[in-house]
Amino acid sequence: MNIDINGLNSSQTSAGKAKPGQNTKADNPSSGSSKGASTPSKETVSISAEARALSQLDETSKGSAFNEAKVAEIRSAIDNGTYKPNPQSIAQGILNSDDLF
Repeated sequence: MNIDINGLNSSQTSAGKAKPGQNTKADNPSSGSSKGASTPSKETVSISAEARALSQLDETSKGSAFNEAKVAEIRSAIDNGTYKPNPQSIAQGILNSDDLF
């Protein structure tokens, strides 16, 4: 991920420098006075293509990826001791997941 804020990156240090938006006495001769509105800074942020792709992926996965009612039903059956797993279905699921690797 690549973030560029005012041309700074992690290899540059900020020792002895004022933080963005922070006024120093040299920058603001009337620092003792609180009159006037502060001027907005012109900071920019650059977001990499990878970060945009991850953001889009995150937005598409916001929906529920599983059936909450079915999960509640299975959980209740497990709690009651009445859940009977299907070994054939479990084995087929394991075999199908091998294609993901």
